[in-house]
Amino acid sequence: MKPTRWTVLLFLLSCLDAGLLVAQNRNEIHFPDLPGFITLKCDLHVHTCFSDGYVWPTERVTEAWTEGLDAIAIADHIEYRPHAPYITSDLNASWEIARKQAEKYNIILIRGAEITRNMPPGHFNALFLNDIHPLAQEKFMDAIEAAAKQEAFIFWNHPGWRQGAPDTPYWYPMHKELLQKGYMHGIEVANWDWYYPEAFGYALDSGLTMLGNSDIHGPSSEMKLQDPDWHRPVTLVFATSRTTEGIREALKARRTAVWHKSQLYAREEFAAPLVAGALQVVTSVVPVGESGRGSLVLRNTSDLELRLVPDKSDAPFRISSEVILPPRTTIAVEVSARKNAMAGLTSMTIPCSVTNVFTSPEKNLKTDLQFRVFAIHGLSLERKEGKCYVTMAAHPDVELHLTTSGDIPQRSSGTLKDPVPDGRSRLLIRAWMGNMPLENLFEKPLWVHKGAGLTPVLVNLPEEKYSAGGVKALCDGVLGTDDFRCGDWLGFYKDLDATLRWEEPVRADTIVVRCLRDEDSWIFLPKSVTVEVSADGVHYTAAKAAGKNTGGKVTAWVFKTGTRSVRSIRVKVPSPGPCPPGHAGEGDPSWLFVDEIVVF
Repeated sequence: MKPTRWTVLLFLLSCLDAGLLVAQNRNEIHFPDLPGFITLKCDLHVHTCFSDGYVWPTERVTEAWTEGLDAIAIADHIEYRPHAPYITSDLNASWEIARKQAEKYNIILIRGAEITRNMPPGHFNALFLNDIHPLAQEKFMDAIEAAAKQEAFIFWNHPGWRQGAPDTPYWYPMHKELLQKGYMHGIEVANWDWYYPEAFGYALDSGLTMLGNSDIHGPSSEMKLQDPDWHRPVTLVFATSRTTEGIREALKARRTAVWHKSQLYAREEFAAPLVAGALQVVTSVVPVGESGRGSLVLRNTSDLELRLVPDKSDAPFRISSEVILPPRTTIAVEVSARKNAMAGLTSMTIPCSVTNVFTSPEKNLKTDLQFRVFAIHGLSLERKEGKCYVTMAAHPDVELHLTTSGDIPQRSSGTLKDPVPDGRSRLLIRAWMGNMPLENLFEKPLWVHKGAGLTPVLVNLPEEKYSAGGVKALCDGVLGTDDFRCGDWLGFYKDLDATLRWEEPVRADTIVVRCLRDEDSWIFLPKSVTVEVSADGVHYTAAKAAGKNTGGKVTAWVFKTGTRSVRSIRVKVPSPGPCPPGHAGEGDPSWLFVDEIVVF
């Protein structure tokens, strides 16, 4: 006989009840284990259609498996069962129906019940029950005592629930009595969409276990349809074993944390190792070049977003004012040098506040970022006996190798003792610490020319903020890039008037003056550039302008001397003046950036 649509529907429902139609993908929840404990993801307050929920008990198990939970507690109301005219059963039915499904999918299923009374005292959950029926008592205290006789774990649900406490959670004398008699062991700090800071304070002050639960009534799939990033509140339980008894022992020992939305609430003794296990410093040594900047790579292995705000300090290196690590991601954070930064190897500890991890209602967790920085300072060219050598501040624990061919430096490549060839090239420097090579630490365009290594005489000094380590940077052979913060550009508010002198006359056919343009950063090109040459260092004549070349943000003015023997050169570059009309800085002083004066 051909099946009707109703028989097909009944078959599908029976399959669902048997647990055959479950999602094929489990979305694991990632949180690190704590030393000596395993981290179990639990929702200890869910409802089914056997009280005021809207799903069958087995579906709660399926949801738990799909959403990466380790344990759930079905805690249907004892007194409030609005579906009773349609679903009749004893109080243990929802747990009994879900039990086989939980065994099949390795979900720890905890038998619980919700004792439902007006405030005070409000609603309370009792977990780890053997039988719910003895709790069906007219008087609240009789119900609680019946739960206590079964050695239940008892906690106060949604203490700020809008119908029970419309303004704020309030600690009544009855709650004090329950605590004194040992009948209250925990409190929900978060329930569904709500967080109760007052409940957090009660937990700390009264030695209660903190919980965060969904109190879910409808299917969780509805929430995912509304918001794909939604996750239910979760109680993280730090247990010695993945068992019902392991969870019971951990709850009674208060070893929990609450993950609610993008926040974590926990005692510091648990929050600190949890964040330490999730936050990884991938880059043990951060290479920092002449620009004073490098990249620190951080990884977050957990599903908790981590928001780090560094504390104020005078450490020689700093990171961004706020670092946000989304769940299960790896990011690069800029490390920048302060004025007190030194060349070489520096061990860094940056204290941070984790602003979305709370160890009390008003206190954020503190953690440290620890890494080392290897900084290169003072890179320049120096002439010795007619040859040019790269010079920089070194460090005894670091071995440096370089190339000018564009090849990645190896241990067999040149060192600072080897001369670099004349002409334009690409300087690459790589560092080794023992047998461990760092990343391509340093890369610069290089131009070994006849003026490289000279110390120019300037009428106006550059501004301290952009002094490039000294006036020698103006003709040190290391070229400034398109990035004005690269550490090689000299920045002026005033005119540039520079003179280069040789002890003996040199043959100089061409002179190049390089300037930077970055109008978004208030850096403008000059309206003119002039070059004068002198054979005796006293009398000067103008060199002939031969055009200018622009590549990226850099413009190079080219001058010809007519293949003359020169003793000195004078370069004059006027300030661009104030920022022009229509610019964001209209009327404010603009910058003149110069590097390098090249002679060949």
